[in-house]
Amino acid sequence: MKKGKKGFWHYLPMDTGRFIYWLMHGYYRFKKIGTDGKRYKNPKGGAIIVSFHKGFSDPFILGSMFCKRRLYFLTAKEVMFNKIVETLLKGMGCIKIDREASDIAAIKQSVEVLKNGNLLGMFPEGGIHRDGQGDKIKGGAVLIALRAGVPIIPVYTEKRSSIFKRKLVIVGEKFNCSDYCTKKFPSVADLNLAAEKLYEKMEECKKIYEQYVK
Repeated sequence: MKKGKKGFWHYLPMDTGRFIYWLMHGYYRFKKIGTDGKRYKNPKGGAIIVSFHKGFSDPFILGSMFCKRRLYFLTAKEVMFNKIVETLLKGMGCIKIDREASDIAAIKQSVEVLKNGNLLGMFPEGGIHRDGQGDKIKGGAVLIALRAGVPIIPVYTEKRSSIFKRKLVIVGEKFNCSDYCTKKFPSVADLNLAAEKLYEKMEECKKIYEQYVK
């Protein structure tokens, strides 16, 4: 159930940050293509956006990619290294999470954000892998998607060869975790299977991207 709408002042820091996203959107001039080869239209309703984590600029690129929507992010507690930074990032829509523990509070907040019809950005590898080829992804995105009842949308992009070219983005089809986790309380094996299938979809986006830029 959706909670009451939050007011202007609550969203002011986040929407101020989105102004930067809009500027970046104009700079990158994104060309979003679906895996079916057609022009991708922005998603409606709650959804988790996942991508390989290759650098510190990734959240800004995702934010500018979906600048027409409020995009929240799960952010490692290590990034919020003092109260000033933590307050600023939380105001910008970052949700603090302890990656080394079962952070129930962060999961609940993420589910609430999604049920209210917003987007949530996640990098399911759990860390930065500059070669774009990380380890087996973790199941956090799957668990949150199941609890919120929303799909996961994988995306893939790389650095442009020239600033005069539009930034190509490959957007995968909506991934429904419930196709692999049919029980109300899925087993670890079911969650791992869904995570493996999600990883395959992320890899598919990468391969299609490479075909476009050959």
